[in-house]
Amino acid sequence: SSLFADPDSNSAPPPEPIQYFHLKAALQQLPDADKALQNKDYKKAFEIYHHFAQEGLAPAQYQLAYCYQNGFGVAQDPLLAAAWYSK
Repeated sequence: SSLFADPDSNSAPPPEPIQYFHLKAALQQLPDADKALQNKDYKKAFEIYHHFAQEGLAPAQYQLAYCYQNGFGVAQDPLLAAAWYSK
């Protein structure tokens, strides 16, 4: 067994270091956004979800769509909600 991935294998390559640390930061901050949403601090929740949704993090994209759908922290916008749900 090699320490390096077989280039012919179907396994995904390891993430780049910056991607790894970005994901770690997101996983630490998304629970804060979830808690803010539960506490009806919609602006804070929206800002966190928006940041990570733009970075392509699927759970944040879903939650951002939820915020747009319900007008939490932002003006209600069904079209933007649909766009974020479909990403």
